[in-house]
Amino acid sequence: MRRKTIMVILTIVVLLSVIGCKSKGEQSTDTHSGVQLGEQLKLNFALIREIKVEEREPSQTVSKITWRTAGKSLKSKEQIESFEQAVRTADIMSGQPRAIFPNFKLTAISSDGKELFAVSFWTGGMGMIEINDTYCTLTEDGKNKVMMLLKDAEALSS
Repeated sequence: MRRKTIMVILTIVVLLSVIGCKSKGEQSTDTHSGVQLGEQLKLNFALIREIKVEEREPSQTVSKITWRTAGKSLKSKEQIESFEQAVRTADIMSGQPRAIFPNFKLTAISSDGKELFAVSFWTGGMGMIEINDTYCTLTEDGKNKVMMLLKDAEALSS
């Protein structure tokens, strides 16, 4: 009886370890540089007039991701500041992540209608972003801010 109890406990520990290690391949186990994105990239958030929200089309090919509008644009000062804080505090990853296609793209648009930059966002795991070929993980607060922005844009259902 004691041997069966030990085997059950060991099985549970192994299962919990495997489940907790990876979330459908969306989150990398790569190490981080310790450098926040705001320190690395010089992005002018003051020029942003709105943030266009797009969702990845469900059918993808290996070579190309296609996007579709996923709700209304984000235009309030508070939304733009929230976006800025989430991006600036993201932690740069060392090396390439092992990740599937991103779920959303948030594109910063200037007052003259030009695209300033785009941030690809993965909703799984800790929340990962890619901007200008730089991969980062968001802080918990940063991920919550981006998720709230997606809800504000009505891109996510409640």
